[in-house]
Amino acid sequence: MNYTTLHSNMMQPEDYAAVDHKSQNQSDRGLLVSVVALMVFGLLAVYSAISFFASSKGIAPERLVLGHLSKALITVLAIVLLSKIDYRKLLKFSSIFLLSTWALLIYLHFFGETVFGARRWITLGGLTIQPSTLATVGLLMRLSHMIATKQDY
Repeated sequence: MNYTTLHSNMMQPEDYAAVDHKSQNQSDRGLLVSVVALMVFGLLAVYSAISFFASSKGIAPERLVLGHLSKALITVLAIVLLSKIDYRKLLKFSSIFLLSTWALLIYLHFFGETVFGARRWITLGGLTIQPSTLATVGLLMRLSHMIATKQDY
């Protein structure tokens, strides 16, 4: 099979509008259920891993697990909200997002919070974030936007 045959079988940009939205919503629900299931297993793993650590520090393990659960619920809410936004609109801001994460990484280098001997965290208004994770998302967004705009259909 040569390139022209492969190329002619690919969906064209105008074909994306014709995708069945019912099947797309079904796959979104399946993906959400999978993510929630993984989060539940992760919560159980966190509880199993921190029970000894928490008891040795005089902290109730349930307190740490509830903190993790609240963050997981916020994450599920963010996933649901972001899934309602057309990703192409988000990709338009990929450069700004990536540059912002670089600024956070530079800030982290000088003013980051040291936890367990590593300076990886920034506390913003009671919310602790790890800028390297945001930078990973920003880099993936920017690269996917660059590839999509340079691709020949």
